[in-house]
Amino acid sequence: MHFTLEDYEKDIPEKSVAEHVDEIAITKYVKKNGKYNISDRHLAGIYRRTVKEKTVHKVFFDMQVRNTNDFINYFKDENLEFFIVSYHGQESGFYWLKEFAPRASFITYCLYKSFWGEHTLKISQACIEATFNKKDEHGNHKTDILLGLTPASNKLALKFLAKNGMKIVGSIPNLIRDAQKGKLVDGIISYRHRENGNANRSFLSLFSMK
Repeated sequence: MHFTLEDYEKDIPEKSVAEHVDEIAITKYVKKNGKYNISDRHLAGIYRRTVKEKTVHKVFFDMQVRNTNDFINYFKDENLEFFIVSYHGQESGFYWLKEFAPRASFITYCLYKSFWGEHTLKISQACIEATFNKKDEHGNHKTDILLGLTPASNKLALKFLAKNGMKIVGSIPNLIRDAQKGKLVDGIISYRHRENGNANRSFLSLFSMK
């Protein structure tokens, strides 16, 4: 079944599931009573937009996601948390979290090209703020540390990390498979602590948390 961008734009998630950070709305992809709040049609449209804007390889550099079905199924994984972001009522992109250890998750962004530039940092920082502000039923923060994994060759992404307060831990040779280039490339590991980027806890302590 084929969907056009017009189909996708008509199929907007319900506003009732969105969290608002000033003029930015963040909608989490959730399943309730056996039904997802964001339709497969909408997810398919998101994937097609990344293809049209030629950002899909920047986000899925290992090409684990190759088509709309892969994209839809990828975010149905219960180990991931997927979010759609809107800016002044217009869908501006998406991001997801993948747990690495208790209270520590990798974060990956994809903002649509029409929101690149002056709005980019405001949107990404709102996503980080919303993530760090989340608490569990006991009032404890659900996330203390955000992690990033970036191909060393993606200089723009690395600058973006720095602007978002992410601290570079270092480069690991041949960590990432770049499917488009057909070879392994170096990966940059970065992180940000919830408490204003405080690095009092060693990054290496994460490996003992599992």
